[in-house]
Amino acid sequence: MITIGNADRLFNDSEYRERCVERLIEIVLNINSYMGVSRLFIP
Repeated sequence: MITIGNADRLFNDSEYRERCVERLIEIVLNINSYMGVSRLFIP
């Protein structure tokens, strides 16, 4: 499960949105490192 810390900010703040996207890409590219983790937080 991936949890976004502040959904309202995600829609209203382009810098925050960019950081969230970068973090999500990092998770996808390194998915093996996150196997078995129950929840991941994006800023």
